[in-house]
Amino acid sequence: MHKRLLILQHQKCGSLDECIAYAIENNITVKDALLNTNIAEVNYDRAKSSRLPNLFGSASQNFSNGNSIDPITSDFVSDQIYSSNVGINSSMTLFQGNQINNDLKQRGITFRTEFIY
Repeated sequence: MHKRLLILQHQKCGSLDECIAYAIENNITVKDALLNTNIAEVNYDRAKSSRLPNLFGSASQNFSNGNSIDPITSDFVSDQIYSSNVGINSSMTLFQGNQINNDLKQRGITFRTEFIY
C-alpha cells in the first residue's frame, strides 16, 4: 500500500522544482492564508461601503373578494377590492463617533497584513 502511494505521489512531480511547486500549491497553510486574505478584502470592502447610503424598496399587491350588505337597500353586494402599495426608504449614517473611519482604517491594516503576493 505504501509503495503504491509513493509511486502515485512520485508521478505528480518529476523534478525537485515541480515537487516544491506542487507542495506549495497543495499546502493547507498556504490555502488557509489565501482564504484569510480574501476574508480581509471582503471586510475592507464592506467597511468602505458603510459610508454609502442604503436604499430599500418594497411593493405589494392585494386582491380581496367578498360579500357585504348595502346599508341603504339591505341587499347583498359582491365586492372586489384591488390595492397596491409601493414604498422606498433610504438612510445614511452621517456621524457615528468616528467609528466608521476607525473601522475602515483597521480593516485596511488587516487587509494589508494578510495580503499574500
